[in-house]
Amino acid sequence: MSEIVLPLLASITLEKLTDLDGGEPQLPTLKLGDTIVCQLRTFDSSTGERIEVFPNVRSLLASIGKVMAPPTKGEVLLKLGDDGEPFGPITLATTDLELKSILNAADLGFACEEVETENDKDGKLVAGLWLVRFDTNDPITDIKTASNKLRPESFARWRPFQIGDVWWHELRLIQAPLAFNEDGHDRVLPPAPSVRRIREGGAVDFSDPLNPVALNEIQALAVPVIGFANPFNGTFVLRWRGRESRILGIQDGPEQIAAALNAMWQDNKARFTVSTPVDNEAWIEFIGPLGGAAQDLFTVSVKTFRPGLLTFAMSLNRAQMNAALRSVAEIKVPLEIEIEVVDGEDGNPLAPGRILTIAQQEVTIVREQIWEELATIRTIDFLRPSTPRDYRSFNDSQVIVGNQATYIQAIGDGEHRSFSIPHMRGTANGTFSLRENSAGGRYLLPDEFTLRLSTDAPDHEFILDFPEELDPPALNAYVFNFTAAGPASAFIAGLHIGIDQVDGLDEILTAFNERVSTIEDELPHSGPPVVVGTTSGSTERTISLPNVAEVFPGKVTADAATKATKPATLLPAVHVESYVVLDPGDELPEATDSAGEVLQNDTGAAIRLSLPRGWKTSAVRSDSVPDGGFLASDGRNWYQVIHEPETNSYYPALAERVLCAVPINDKQLRQGGRLTMAATLNLATINAQTAAEFVLVVETGTVPQQTTPAPTGTNLEDVVWNTAAPLLAQRIVFNSVAVDHPFGVVLARNDLGVFNASYQLYGVSYATANVPAAPNFALRARLIEFDTENSAPAKGFVSVEFKAGTVRITA
Repeated sequence: MSEIVLPLLASITLEKLTDLDGGEPQLPTLKLGDTIVCQLRTFDSSTGERIEVFPNVRSLLASIGKVMAPPTKGEVLLKLGDDGEPFGPITLATTDLELKSILNAADLGFACEEVETENDKDGKLVAGLWLVRFDTNDPITDIKTASNKLRPESFARWRPFQIGDVWWHELRLIQAPLAFNEDGHDRVLPPAPSVRRIREGGAVDFSDPLNPVALNEIQALAVPVIGFANPFNGTFVLRWRGRESRILGIQDGPEQIAAALNAMWQDNKARFTVSTPVDNEAWIEFIGPLGGAAQDLFTVSVKTFRPGLLTFAMSLNRAQMNAALRSVAEIKVPLEIEIEVVDGEDGNPLAPGRILTIAQQEVTIVREQIWEELATIRTIDFLRPSTPRDYRSFNDSQVIVGNQATYIQAIGDGEHRSFSIPHMRGTANGTFSLRENSAGGRYLLPDEFTLRLSTDAPDHEFILDFPEELDPPALNAYVFNFTAAGPASAFIAGLHIGIDQVDGLDEILTAFNERVSTIEDELPHSGPPVVVGTTSGSTERTISLPNVAEVFPGKVTADAATKATKPATLLPAVHVESYVVLDPGDELPEATDSAGEVLQNDTGAAIRLSLPRGWKTSAVRSDSVPDGGFLASDGRNWYQVIHEPETNSYYPALAERVLCAVPINDKQLRQGGRLTMAATLNLATINAQTAAEFVLVVETGTVPQQTTPAPTGTNLEDVVWNTAAPLLAQRIVFNSVAVDHPFGVVLARNDLGVFNASYQLYGVSYATANVPAAPNFALRARLIEFDTENSAPAKGFVSVEFKAGTVRITA
């Protein structure tokens, strides 16, 4: 199924569709299953010239089908009120006498005195039309359909009307429309001008190897005019880094756009050239002082615009349309468009409107070749609100000023006592009033009218009834007002209001930026000043992290490790599907007999292990496995291992290293602030015949306080590190070649205090969803999950160097 845009031109003066030359248009053949989106432009031809006009249209009704034609077969049963007994049946063949008999037999509480039929201009009886008169001087308005078997789908329409002092009632069987603008209509604006990047500046062009040059940035300004059924018809300005161009319009060519952009500076230097290589686009190239570098995108702000086109949609994928084309390949049916125009510029909702039928033209609809299941075809939903359109930016946290959902309708036509009020507010909850439509008019009392919910659309429509003993309200005698209870979505926390949404703010900021830009143009500078340190009032603070340089196992120098004749033992990771529990009283087996095994200490006490060769130093005297901990054997030694959760892997605890750890509080990293940690890690093996690996992680932790016995003073409990969700986790394999591995993390708190984060590896930034849980936190970098090659002798030394570490906090 496709959505087909159908441009339509209509003469308000002649009340008909026209083509571009003023003649009768040739409407295209439409296909079953498609949705046609009609874009209606209106013209005034009263002066002899075609002038496009934008009338205030209160409502627009469009239909496809033989709406006033009678059904071809079937019957209908009627009833009085919601609870009345059905009477009938009534068919096309029912005569006037038969209908009179049916009405009198129904026991309605009043007698039918006369039933008449009508003939057309050729003297032929009009099928499905009867005029009924009862023995009462009041209109009967509550005749409803009880059962409907008319085909094709049709309505039984009952309408009272008055001739002199006599009330007559028209009963007419009419076909339902095959398609209808069930979603109402919109004033749809054309696409606004926009800017996109064609080529980013700064890349080097090597087409001439002897003279490589940096490429200039090119951005495309798209103004949808040529070839658009709904072209842009307003004015706009371009903004770039606080500078604003003069107002531009669709008549401005490349020379005028370039002049407007270069005029944003007062030094007469050319910074932009503009060309038009494709329709609807002006390509802006940054040259001169702005050439050879990446640049921010221009932004577009619409200044003035005419109302959008009257736009409405009609689905040709409805059950009624499918039924009409079920047995034929194509049909020709009328397209009718009716608008209600309110005179005046303000479109007063209480002012009476003028009904104009601006289209009554036959269209051809053909059957689709690829048939879709009938079960997917929906019937028409007639009650849908229209949607306003604007160029101003919108988000769902905007402030809504005043009553969000107020509906006003003038009541009274001099004939009826029952009125439909399609308020379309999506709820029946709220307050209402009914007052006299005059200066100083009073509000009606509850016993002077009845307001009830529509049975067909209770959340969208009221039915207003006046007592039978009173005369029908005169034309626009009363004003009905309904204020609905606004949905909760109207009050959303976390308010954000764009610049374009505050009247006059963009002009104030533009004027301010122009003054600042003038000062910047006059005063030489080398960039914004940055204050580094911890002085009060500084915008940036830097914390230097201590350098770490270590060769292990043991505590030796790199030169000593290189010359060592007996390299130290390197401990590999162990991977097993299951481990053995060491119970109280069990003896630890020999390591040489347990290669590749993992034990869990369940003895109730710590187990002290002998350190492998080379690991004993003044700082590390022994290896102790706590109760509940794990130990593994590589066939040479027992050593403590750490289990990686949800895996079968166990890593040597002696090899893990903390590179740095720094606490951060909420006064250091305030709302709107930014923290950047950067450092370089250098890894290498020395005098080893195996490669090795570490996993580099950067983690955050909370800094809780002990709360018992209450009350407690300010204190520090254990830091709780979030090892399950590190900011950065990178596997690094290394050998005897020393390699630098630069890394870092960035944490930012927005104006609402919400964190977002990223990490950096080798100069490239990556997003991460792992952020601190609170503004007071700790940050650390570690080397974990050490391992060696399986096939090589696990002996030698590892060199670890952590250098150039800083934590920079920008307030």
